[in-house]
Amino acid sequence: MLAWSGRWGRLAGLLVLLVQIGCSGDVTPTFIGVSTDGGVSSDAGVTLDRGLLLNDGPPSFGDGPPCAQVEGEATAQGGGVDIIWFIDTSGSMAVETAWVRTNLNAFAAFIGKQNIDYRVVLIADKSVCVPEPLAGPNCADGPRFKHVKQTVGSRDGLQKLISTYPLYQAFLGPTASKNFIAVTDDESSITAATFKTQLAALTNPGFADGFTFHSIVAYGNVAIKGCNTGARIGQAYLDLTAETKGEKFQVCLQDWTSLFPTLANSVAATATLPCEYKIPVPESRKINYGDIRVKHTRGSTTVEIPKLANEAACSGSDGWFFDNDAAPTAVRLCPLSCGTIAGAKVTIDFGCLFQVK
Repeated sequence: MLAWSGRWGRLAGLLVLLVQIGCSGDVTPTFIGVSTDGGVSSDAGVTLDRGLLLNDGPPSFGDGPPCAQVEGEATAQGGGVDIIWFIDTSGSMAVETAWVRTNLNAFAAFIGKQNIDYRVVLIADKSVCVPEPLAGPNCADGPRFKHVKQTVGSRDGLQKLISTYPLYQAFLGPTASKNFIAVTDDESSITAATFKTQLAALTNPGFADGFTFHSIVAYGNVAIKGCNTGARIGQAYLDLTAETKGEKFQVCLQDWTSLFPTLANSVAATATLPCEYKIPVPESRKINYGDIRVKHTRGSTTVEIPKLANEAACSGSDGWFFDNDAAPTAVRLCPLSCGTIAGAKVTIDFGCLFQVK
């Protein structure tokens, strides 16, 4: 919400909405692992320089009075990341299942601190109880967490991602990036190619914009099983990870302390950038929709993004447009422009009309 205060002068002024992409901030959640001697160890995690923050302050108008003063925080729309886990809960995976359950809250908190709209789906049997605050009371779902209570066997994780889709489909964000995380010590009974074919048939929202696949599976130098506690090398998962440039970790690791912050960092980096910004609606005032300027600044270089007639004009072009020309409520960036603002500062100047009597 935006709080508006200040007096109108006789001249028009500007409302300045400052959007900071790639804000910095020390985020140090604690991830819990199991040390090699069976004790509990912890790590402060890593600092991620990414996110969306809108910093509001009074604009400068030289000797003239400001049109209005913006106070508080505004929220951009769109963007985000969906994270879909499956955990093989067969008998050989009891310890690994406990590690995931223990660390999911810190994992989600790390991503949330980056000002990213995120949702976590967990496909695992009902014995996996994720605690608050990510989940609700008594292992219930939460606003950002959905537990699909299905048993995942040692070789059917990829099939379960497909077959349970109707159970988590409505929970996914339509514009969010999609990340899968496999946790298993065995190989899949279907290939990476078969999984991609089946995934491509899913819609609403589906995965037409692609996905990133992360693997916590068996691999290494040990014949057949990859590593000492593995059942079989998870080649199908490793193929998906290599193709989508995800992260991979050995499920046989005795200490997962560094695994979760690295994985959270990678997942957060896939989040789609918000490409739509709300136009403020001050009381008793009017925005001059013909006097809006959108700029992005990187270092000492500032570039103005041109206004286009509509979304259709975005094809291969840099620019922005209104969500509705007749009654605008938001400024939308074309895909090309949105792709260039990562790490830059975006400034949207709104021209003001005279006070409405």
